[in-house]
Amino acid sequence: MRNLRIITCAVALVVGLGISPAQAISTDNWEKQVFSQSNKERKERGIKVTARSACLDKYTKSWISNVYADGKLTGSDHRGVASLIKVMTKCGYTTIGENLAMGQTSGYETVTDWMNSPGHRANLLNKKYSVMGVAAVKHGGRWWTVQLLAGK
Repeated sequence: MRNLRIITCAVALVVGLGISPAQAISTDNWEKQVFSQSNKERKERGIKVTARSACLDKYTKSWISNVYADGKLTGSDHRGVASLIKVMTKCGYTTIGENLAMGQTSGYETVTDWMNSPGHRANLLNKKYSVMGVAAVKHGGRWWTVQLLAGK
């Protein structure tokens, strides 16, 4: 009963402050949702799940700030093929892929949207990828997400 009261108070606080659940989620939880849902999709299809890569995480953190600074998901120098090759090499991998998203209400929805897009889906389910890096940030009232996948 005590736990129910705590949950009710937390929901009342969120509603009372005018914060929607999507606004209340932390960056850490968003990134964990993307990581876990991505691996769930892989596992359901018999594809080996990925491990989290500290090296890729480091690059996704800087990547995401460039993405939202541009205000778009495509076409900048810092996210071109040369930049992906640089990240791949510095982290010691031989193959790399990138997924970007903006405007979703959760990390789970982000992965659902990627799974509904042929190119993003192909990256997410690529059997050559064994590691993943994820970064997310809320900027301008929208969530922005970067996922890098790589393998040897």
